[in-house]
Amino acid sequence: PDKCLFEPRSASGDVGGKCLIIDRVTGDIVCEALDRITDEVTPQLVYGLIGVIKLVAGPYLLVITDRELVGRFGKFEVYKATRVDLVSYARNLRHLTDQQSRDEQIYVAMVRNILDAGLYFSYDYDLTQSAQRIASFTPEAQTKSLWARADHRFFWNSHLVKDLVQRELHEWILPVMIGFVQIQQCTLHKPFDLVFISRRSRFRPGVRYHCRGIDPQGHVANFVETEQLVWVQPNVHDPPTITSYVQIRGSIPLYWQQRVCLKYAPKPTIDPYSQDTQGSMRKHFGEVTALYGDIVCINLVNQKGVEKTLAEAFKEHVAAIADPKVRYVAFDFHKECRKMRYDRLSLLLDQVAQDVRHHRYFRQTDGRVVDEQRGVFRTNCMDCLDRTNVVQTLFARQSLNSQLHDLGLMASTERIEDHKEFDNFLKDLWANNADACSVQYSGTGALKTDYTRTGKRSTQGALMDGYNSALRYYLNNFCHGHTQDAYDLFVGNFVVDPSAPSPFVAKKDDRTAFKSVLTVTFAVSVIVSLVHFLAPKEVLGEKKGVYGVLWAALSVFSFHTIYKNGKDFVDMPRLAKAATATKKIA
Repeated sequence: PDKCLFEPRSASGDVGGKCLIIDRVTGDIVCEALDRITDEVTPQLVYGLIGVIKLVAGPYLLVITDRELVGRFGKFEVYKATRVDLVSYARNLRHLTDQQSRDEQIYVAMVRNILDAGLYFSYDYDLTQSAQRIASFTPEAQTKSLWARADHRFFWNSHLVKDLVQRELHEWILPVMIGFVQIQQCTLHKPFDLVFISRRSRFRPGVRYHCRGIDPQGHVANFVETEQLVWVQPNVHDPPTITSYVQIRGSIPLYWQQRVCLKYAPKPTIDPYSQDTQGSMRKHFGEVTALYGDIVCINLVNQKGVEKTLAEAFKEHVAAIADPKVRYVAFDFHKECRKMRYDRLSLLLDQVAQDVRHHRYFRQTDGRVVDEQRGVFRTNCMDCLDRTNVVQTLFARQSLNSQLHDLGLMASTERIEDHKEFDNFLKDLWANNADACSVQYSGTGALKTDYTRTGKRSTQGALMDGYNSALRYYLNNFCHGHTQDAYDLFVGNFVVDPSAPSPFVAKKDDRTAFKSVLTVTFAVSVIVSLVHFLAPKEVLGEKKGVYGVLWAALSVFSFHTIYKNGKDFVDMPRLAKAATATKKIA
């Protein structure tokens, strides 16, 4: 068909209002009344429009064709997109060259990579804003559509809906968020809903070793805002009582990098020729203090070894900006908790006990704000994943104990640990969040989740950590260049230009031939070595052992050479250099 037609339906299935019509030939997008639509169409139920992305063949329409209900609280429902279709405006790809066709397949695979990361949406609740920010909206802001008042840090399809915004088709814009959402109906002394939302920032997006540190706009890699919200509403017609506790995580706000090179843990380096670190850090903390109040930076990296340089530089720069709203706390997680002594995390809790009391949490009763959260913990380790997850869990549990007491959901003498079923649920919840955040940034589930789920470390958990670490090594070195490109394409850091040369055609030089020869040499020498050592002596003759040793020596030599020149053999981003990108997303 030449046109895609979308007719609005209510939750009950009733049709009403104007239709959205997208002309696949001209690219025009208009709204028309139902009585003007006369062409026969093949109907398909869709649950929302993510937007339009332009690739080599032309525009693609991204539509949600399947969803799952994450949960309900109050009158609101939250969904996760489980299937998103890419509808090409072009009827076929015959107008493309062979190379353009190959490029198109790569671009489409990249888009699907991000769509599979987990897109969350709601038709009536703003997932991008915390409860405290929603309560601060003016009456005028509260009447705006969800997209118009969405927090642009977490509005992941903002770049893709520009055509709809320009044409003022506001009612068709559905903001989607990447992160994690879980909603659970719970009962202690009274029933309540526990709503858990982690919001990943679309600014400075990317994956582990290809996206570190800060950019000139003050955005940091792997920035995630996590909100733990208690919603008490015995009667849906009465205003709810809400409490909310927010934490943030984000990469160390310096210009630093950790380039993949086949080493298990590449050495982190601070760029000595970087732009104004102080200026970028001021922008970063200026934004987060304006949004969250006082900031306590919990730095969990090692205070010795290769991580020490980053730890010292972070501390020095925080001291240099001299912002009274920013406090720095160093806690060497691996040193303090070595030999699985996670009980020593109490030392950290003691250091920040006064901050916990000062920060408080947000509370709203009968539509009136009773208390506000005055500050947040900004936690980081190297990846802002495994160590960060463990510590954030402790802060959240400590706050939740106070919230449940104040709401009368637990007696003042009770603790979460006294309610075994709820305690186990809460541990699983935070472990699920840890896994989701980790998959999006590192490609695997989180490490140390056996502690998060059970409160103690185990041999099975340590073995699972070993498996995930090995898988991370493979993904980081041989897959994540493609994933980094996918993020840059989706958020608009890179815009496809059909007339430009293909970014996927490598320039052939002496290094290309060297890599090919070395790779083939290593593969052949390993195979032949195994044959010589495993085959019977009567098959290969008297010199079987000698030749086996020679082939083994060749395999060791070729492996050593590959490892030494590791940067030439890893998968690097081709579209935009995310680690040093300076483009500001609108």
